[in-house]
Amino acid sequence: HYPLRRQRQMCIRDSSFGTRVTGFIRAPISGSYSFAVSGDEVVQLYLSTDANPANKTLIASTSAATAFRDFSANASQQSAARTLVAGQKYYVELLHKEDTGADHWSVGWKQPGDAAFSIVPGTALMMPGTDLATPSAANLFNTLASEHPRLGSTRERFQWLKQQYLSPNPSAAKTRAQSLISEANTDVANNTQHYGNEFPRLACAWWLTGNSVYAEQVWEHTVNTMATGDYTVKWKGATLRSLAFAYDWLYPYWDNTRRTTLLNFLINNGLNSQSNNYGNNIGILNDSGFIMASLAVGMDNESKGESNLSKAISQLVQKVDQWEPNNGAWLEGTGYGILAKLGLSDGMLSMETALGSTFGVSRTPGFFAARREPLSIASNTRQIFSFSDVGTGSNFRMGWANWWARRFDAPEIY
Repeated sequence: HYPLRRQRQMCIRDSSFGTRVTGFIRAPISGSYSFAVSGDEVVQLYLSTDANPANKTLIASTSAATAFRDFSANASQQSAARTLVAGQKYYVELLHKEDTGADHWSVGWKQPGDAAFSIVPGTALMMPGTDLATPSAANLFNTLASEHPRLGSTRERFQWLKQQYLSPNPSAAKTRAQSLISEANTDVANNTQHYGNEFPRLACAWWLTGNSVYAEQVWEHTVNTMATGDYTVKWKGATLRSLAFAYDWLYPYWDNTRRTTLLNFLINNGLNSQSNNYGNNIGILNDSGFIMASLAVGMDNESKGESNLSKAISQLVQKVDQWEPNNGAWLEGTGYGILAKLGLSDGMLSMETALGSTFGVSRTPGFFAARREPLSIASNTRQIFSFSDVGTGSNFRMGWANWWARRFDAPEIY
């Protein structure tokens, strides 16, 4: 639950902290369910008899550290059997207290007929807020984080990644950061632009290293984009996506003159002249670009930001809904489909970090269907083929799939 006008979303990775997780469980089938918890150190799991948090009761807990996903260290970790009705929503809440040592918690369940506990899958969970109706345009910014960056990342998240990058210890995060720096160096050396993806890459490189070369390269691309970018109906939102990244992620670096220049351009050449009714995959990419530009502008022009965000969300839902009957894709060329999902994941993640919720948008049926598309990877070269079998495949990077993997608990699509 997000407060009004909070400063930012925080990422905590340390000792001596507490975590509170809330949401809803929807049972896939009716029957008797048992739940279990594990964690380090203290974990308490509450479940309601319905969707009302007031009816929650403590059903499982551990007051001493357990091994990762060890559900049998003590009897209190496992709940008594509870009858759940398929499709009904049940409020669930977890409290976790970390002191020292490992930081983890897990929740498992036994579905009707199961002999052992398994992790509750994301398909049975609803994030708090994802079942909410989208607020009216005048109220969309009620929970907007006031601090930049807020589009898909935060100051704390960048600082954590920098710690991993500088750490002498190997980690997946460090490897990815090193790879990103290498790619950013190539961006600088080649001085080329490719679908605007170099904007967030170069900005992230600045956060990791503090090297102004990366930020200045973004400014050079920004000036060029403002002067010669494609602002036709077909590509305008995609162009605004790049400028939104530039404004938001490098906000601490820009001086007041550059901030004002970028902000005024986003408002006057973007939000003040929205023409965003293009369909299919490019339309989805455009809608996401307008979502990001609106969130980047935020309270600097509340009426324009909220009205453009409202329109973009409305159009986006109508288009994404068409993915459901088509197995998670428009029956269109591969590259266009991947471009759409690249922009779409950026837009949804930006809503989560800037507003604290996608307000039910990500529960549009087409989103869940779209998570299956990466499974059509056909070779060890990671070529991807669309459902329409158009062309010879695509070598687009798969980073856009990470949001789907996290949102729908589908790690197989990483």
